[in-house]
Amino acid sequence: MDQYIEVLINGFTYNGQMLHIAINYALIIICLYPLFKFTGQWKKIFGKYWISILSVMSILQIYLWFSENVTGVSLIWSGLAGLNILIYLRIKGLKVEGVPLVKKLLWISLLCVLVADIYYGFTYPAITTIAHLVATFMGMGIYGIIKLISTMIEKKETNSVF
Repeated sequence: MDQYIEVLINGFTYNGQMLHIAINYALIIICLYPLFKFTGQWKKIFGKYWISILSVMSILQIYLWFSENVTGVSLIWSGLAGLNILIYLRIKGLKVEGVPLVKKLLWISLLCVLVADIYYGFTYPAITTIAHLVATFMGMGIYGIIKLISTMIEKKETNSVF
């Protein structure tokens, strides 16, 4: 039992490395913050995506702590970055109230992720950067799956009305 607790503590705390704790948890907050600035229908629409990505990537991250003896939470912010890229592309042409601020916040979050990936690219083995990129694409994939499921449900509901 103690070994499982030790793996969890090391996973969440990067084996006590304060620099990586600060960078990675700050990136999670930075990636989530723009998503909390949506209002009205947009908040409802995009809420299901970030909750899904946060959940799936957290489970995957914890699984990797136990199976691969890795530490950290970088897959979580990388997955959220993938979501932020797609949300930015979806809303970039909108002129709705509040959206310009969210677009700027999304850009800032993606810039922070890019800087972190460059830093880790220079200071850690290449596998770390590859894992971040794969997680980014996983975040995009989760978005796509949730969007497809939502579309299918909406289509089924519209067809069942008639």
